[in-house]
Amino acid sequence: MLTPFILFIIGLYLIAKVVFGKKKEVISNPPVNKYITRHEEKLKDDQEYKEYIEWCKIKGELANDKEGFDEYRMKEYQLYKKLIKHGISGL
Repeated sequence: MLTPFILFIIGLYLIAKVVFGKKKEVISNPPVNKYITRHEEKLKDDQEYKEYIEWCKIKGELANDKEGFDEYRMKEYQLYKKLIKHGISGL
């Protein structure tokens, strides 16, 4: 008589835990594919390089090759990091 009562109480507890327990968060964003992200970054870099070439044509300057442009962007990024480190937001 006591054993069925204990099992009944445990069953009610488990049902209440499932019904009223914490709801799991559903991740709505699928995992990011790194190859697609890298491809999008390359397309963006190509577009920025084309804009740079157009700017050089307007100013009448010689454009760097693409590797030189990437080095310039890295130097610019390093300067930006230094500014952020010292609390100066430039961009």
